[in-house]
Amino acid sequence: MKPFGRGLAGMALNYGWPTRDTMKYYYTETEVRLGDRINYKHLFWGQSEGEVAYLPGVSPVHTKIIPNQWVVRLDNGKGVFMAFGPDIEFTHKRIKFLKRGTPSNPIEPNEEI
Repeated sequence: MKPFGRGLAGMALNYGWPTRDTMKYYYTETEVRLGDRINYKHLFWGQSEGEVAYLPGVSPVHTKIIPNQWVVRLDNGKGVFMAFGPDIEFTHKRIKFLKRGTPSNPIEPNEEI
């Protein structure tokens, strides 16, 4: 076994660094959950709806997704990878929670991304 586990997440587990199990939508009390429907405002053009498809600690581990990332699968099929970690309490302000849902298209461990 490697001394640090898997990157910074392994270091956090091995050395007791502060960890956060949940994250909330931008300045709300609503926690991010697998299957949530969201609206994502693109940086320069328009917006898209999508679904939370991967959450660290909830979804099965995927070797291509680093431990401190969560993923939204947009309705156009593209994925948006965002930071998730002990120092991040809220999502980016361009992400708006729409409604709770059940995961209809989660990212599977062997899926090519």
